[in-house]
Order: sequence, then C-alpha cells, then structure tokens
Amino acid sequence: MYSGGKLYRLIGDNFYNMVHDSLEDLGWFNPARKHLPVYLVPEPVDDNEVIQLNTIAISDEEITTSDVELGSVLAEHRLLFYIDIYAESKAIGRHLSGDIKDILECRMNSIGRGSPTVTVMDLSLATPTELLVCQIESVAVERGRAYLKKHQQFWYSVMCELVFSFQSDLD
Repeated sequence: MYSGGKLYRLIGDNFYNMVHDSLEDLGWFNPARKHLPVYLVPEPVDDNEVIQLNTIAISDEEITTSDVELGSVLAEHRLLFYIDIYAESKAIGRHLSGDIKDILECRMNSIGRGSPTVTVMDLSLATPTELLVCQIESVAVERGRAYLKKHQQFWYSVMCELVFSFQSDLD
C-alpha cells in the first residue's frame, strides 16, 4: 500500500479520470452538442487570467486525518475536492453541476455509476492494480455569487469529500 504524497496524487488522478470518463459517457465532450466545447482541467484555474467558458476545473483542497480506534494506527483520511464549472449560461451551468452531483452521488446507473466510490488504481503500472476504494461523501452544489468577470457569471461549484481508512503503509 502506498502512503504520503504518492497515494494522494493517485487518488486525485483517479478522481479526475472518473469525472472525465463519466462526463464523456454522458456526451459532454461531443463536438456536435449545441453549446461551446466543454473542457476539464485537473487543477484550479487562475482567476486573474481569461477562463474559457464551459471550463470545469478540479481542485483538491484540504486533507484531514482522524484516529478511528484508540490504541491503533487505524486512521480515516478525508480529501476535500471542488469541481468549479465556469459555464456559458445558466442552463449549461445547472445541467453540468446537476450531472456532476449525480455522478458523485451515483445516480447514473446508465453509465456505470451505481456506487458512491472512486476505485484508486496504480496508473503507473502496465496493468494497473487496485490500491483502495474511496467513499464519496458530503456532496453539495454551490452557486457562485461573484460576478466581477464574464466567466464568473454562471459559476457553479460541486464539493465532495473522498474518504478512506488504512492502518499503515504496510496494509
């Protein structure tokens, strides 16, 4: 079992892949759709630069750890993620944020999202192996209120926590 930065990086990479694959399965990246192209980026965007409309940016925020059992090294780890959507319109912002919320809450059986989890694989191996499964909890959608710039006019943010437990790097 990996630990430290490598584990957290793999969790972020697999989370990004799950969101990307789910949106792709729903057709959001199809160029024939009647809206501007949708872009997914694996990091927060710089608010001081021009942001293309319909950009979706995933950012990992804080990591918290709490002991689960007294006298044990078993700990629960929580990783907070934000998925910011800079939509071209209110309709696209609502639709994208609603789809992402339902992807995370696993209300998308049609695309294989029937469980609120992210399977973390070691993507550096020729045949990726499963390392752990993170539970997705505390999903919420927030509507941005700052309208100082064009890309902020239809800004939606979906928040969630990825939760996993393990005893040590020997698990």
